[in-house]
Amino acid sequence: MDSNPAKFDDLFKKQLSKELVQQIIYGLETKQLNLLQMKASASYVLDNLNKIKEQSQLIAFLENLKSQWPVYTNLYTIYKNKLSQNREKIVLDKLTSYINTVS
Repeated sequence: MDSNPAKFDDLFKKQLSKELVQQIIYGLETKQLNLLQMKASASYVLDNLNKIKEQSQLIAFLENLKSQWPVYTNLYTIYKNKLSQNREKIVLDKLTSYINTVS
């Protein structure tokens, strides 16, 4: 993980933004979103994405997004798994560090 959390958050949000745009395009192509739904979901994303400061806020954002527009369900699942793996890695790193100091 990046040593600068703000930079990590910006990069993370930038990647998520790209994936959200790809999902909007996919939703339009597969007719899972019509133009009104696309506009509404894009507005929701633009209004809320930059407000996210914590992982729990990101999960809530994606959960709300997928509940209103099911086309985003895959992104919710992917990011929820990524965040869980990240938390697990942090815990394992801390445990390893602790074990190394005790040994």
